[in-house]
Amino acid sequence: SLLDAALNCGLPQFLVDDVLENVTLDEVKNSGSVKVHTIQLLKLLLRDPGYGMKFQIILDGLPKWERYKNQDHSLFESNPEKSADYMLTNGDGEAMKLLENETQST
Repeated sequence: SLLDAALNCGLPQFLVDDVLENVTLDEVKNSGSVKVHTIQLLKLLLRDPGYGMKFQIILDGLPKWERYKNQDHSLFESNPEKSADYMLTNGDGEAMKLLENETQST
């Protein structure tokens, strides 16, 4: 399964060490959103009924996770108004929304 693969490849460690703790992440267009989504993903994995405990054990073993596990993710957003809109676009600068209704009635 996908969650088995995430555990086997060390996804939690990678996300904490190489994404959340990455000081060169500032080179990314919206590094705050990357961190927000990373924390949200890790918290989602923790809630999984079948694998959540396994992810919890791994994350509890990562001292760096302590800094993020109870943190309000909005602290990473540099411009919340634009970040919310950016998260709903395809990221290439076009105004097309990813969550737009394709069968719009006129």
